[in-house]
Amino acid sequence: MLASSLVSFISVWMQRLVIGWLILTLSDNPLVIASAFAARSLPNLLFGAFGGAVADRFSRKRLLIIVQSATTMLSVATGILAISAEVSPWMVIAVSFCFGAAQSFDNPARQALVYDLTSRDTLMNALSLNEVCRRAMSVVGPLVGGWLIEAFGLGRVFLLMAALTAAGMSILALVRAPALSRSHRRERVLQSLWEGVRVIAGNPVTAWLVALTMACEIFAFSYMAMMPIFAHNVLQVGAAGYGYMTAAAGLGAVLGATILAALGNYQRKGWLLCGAFLLFGVSIVAVAMSTWFPLTLVFLLGVGLAGCAFDTLQQTLLQENVPEDMRGRAMGAWVLAIGMGPVGSLYLGAVAGTIGAPLAVGINGAVVVLLAISTAMFLSRVRRLA
Repeated sequence: MLASSLVSFISVWMQRLVIGWLILTLSDNPLVIASAFAARSLPNLLFGAFGGAVADRFSRKRLLIIVQSATTMLSVATGILAISAEVSPWMVIAVSFCFGAAQSFDNPARQALVYDLTSRDTLMNALSLNEVCRRAMSVVGPLVGGWLIEAFGLGRVFLLMAALTAAGMSILALVRAPALSRSHRRERVLQSLWEGVRVIAGNPVTAWLVALTMACEIFAFSYMAMMPIFAHNVLQVGAAGYGYMTAAAGLGAVLGATILAALGNYQRKGWLLCGAFLLFGVSIVAVAMSTWFPLTLVFLLGVGLAGCAFDTLQQTLLQENVPEDMRGRAMGAWVLAIGMGPVGSLYLGAVAGTIGAPLAVGINGAVVVLLAISTAMFLSRVRRLA
């Protein structure tokens, strides 16, 4: 499972970088660039909860293989279009949507499968290790992707992504995963989906966690939509520099995941969640204010560390506060919440087109700081989570 995830993750992170740079070569309009990032997140909103229900109803391993097969074919098709120079902005936005749709089924199934292969006592460690792998590849993927774009062109990088995804799928086929119970197999998907919504919305803790995830997607993670503009217009470092920026955030995320893994079953996760949220906002403000490339990389380390810690803690707390037979649906609710990303990306793109990307990103970071402080002060249910 670990080897499969490593190969799959490097392809996913290369994909993010290549899509961002491809749309920048076709249009320098902040709203168009933000639309490509929004299109990738929109399927989480449309299909996230459904993807979680499917992960609880069907074989998670088989579902992952199907999703990765579709992703491989999509990468090949996009690579051919890019090489032939027949690609246009609307095509990139459509491709970004399709990649996002695949991930909205991949994420809940992959996270629930991690739980299947471990136990409740070691869940935070297992999820953190999985996150270390994902974030480690977020360092390698963008670096390699940026170099390959400048060396061989965008189209050939898409073809390499397809080969990596296919390799990850082949390794996954060797994993021995436990079968779902008969009660899961008998349950209808829509019935399963509604039951998950009822349980998660009816629990104040899980409802708040999902709401916090939505807020984080709108005001925090949306900063990524403006990073191509920062690389090209603000810092003037090109595709390789954009790769370094993405890799810096990835390296910070590796540090964040490693710290969480070392903490083990830490008993003050609520306070830790609030602290990570606060650091996320402060780091985003710092990135927005920086005009020196090396300093920006340092601040992006903080962004990556805080974002990864916040993500991992949310996933852990969601799974710990739902019945065991709803873990897939809990992750589906998380994917649904991160589906608010398009709202943040489009809003940020529109504002950046008016007042500039640095100021728009800085305002978002300030909002995150205020939300983190408010959560720590007023949401005692979240703050006291263990």
